[in-house]
Amino acid sequence: MGLHKMERCWSGAIFIAVISFLLLASNVMDGYPAEDLVLNLPGQPKVGFRQYASYVDVDVKNGRSLFYYFVEAEKDLDQKPLAL
Repeated sequence: MGLHKMERCWSGAIFIAVISFLLLASNVMDGYPAEDLVLNLPGQPKVGFRQYASYVDVDVKNGRSLFYYFVEAEKDLDQKPLAL
């Protein structure tokens, strides 16, 4: 396996770990941080659900971050699957 492929594997593993941590932390902390709440988007009509967006640092030394956009289900929150 080439070095580039190994880097992509590690990046994927780090991404999964970070997303898992965020999901667990969101359950423990009762939601996403208020500063990540998106109140509206250009051209988007008023919506009845909360949406969050931000960056998660994955390699501060090299300045690498991942962007996430999370949208809550509009109804039956406990019955809806989570897709990443």
